[in-house]
Amino acid sequence: MNQVKHYTSMLAGTFIIAVSFTLLQGPNQIASGGLTGASLVLSSIFNAPSAIILWVTTLFLLVICCYFLGVHSILKSVIGSLLIPFFVYLTNDLPPLTNDPLLASICGGLGVGAGLGLVFRSGGNTGGFTLIAQILHKIKAAKHSTSIMYMDAAVMIAGGLIFSSEKALYALAGAFVTRKTMDIIQGKNTRSKLVYII
Repeated sequence: MNQVKHYTSMLAGTFIIAVSFTLLQGPNQIASGGLTGASLVLSSIFNAPSAIILWVTTLFLLVICCYFLGVHSILKSVIGSLLIPFFVYLTNDLPPLTNDPLLASICGGLGVGAGLGLVFRSGGNTGGFTLIAQILHKIKAAKHSTSIMYMDAAVMIAGGLIFSSEKALYALAGAFVTRKTMDIIQGKNTRSKLVYII
């Protein structure tokens, strides 16, 4: 039963992330970090669909991680890594929900945060920058959170250079919403109160 719940959360979470990207962030050029944000920037540079870029970068990254980390170390990441580009490909032709970048950054951030929260709460992960952080930790003993923060920042800066500085600010707002939503879904913002009755 726990396995069914685990995989259901993984499916739901990765689908929400993919839909948030293809219907909100992607069409409005909101590169809020992560491999999806990087694929958005790269698709503009190479003039290729972001779904194809995401597939290529994901598969390349999995091969590299197998070499550095071993197959057994990335088994939990394989499902999440492959589901997101799969769902992005399936939903790539759907029309965007809005052409307002502010709405796209806020609602997209909510969707990605909720999706990530579901995936992490089920004990899985979405691969992407997490795998790169694991490699850097093994090679350079770099902290995972620091590596991911720098990579996300690099994606947002690149988005600002490729698209516009305004889009980079929208991406920053979206990343903030994503982080807050993810913490809420994972239950990290819950507060307990102790009341003494005398």
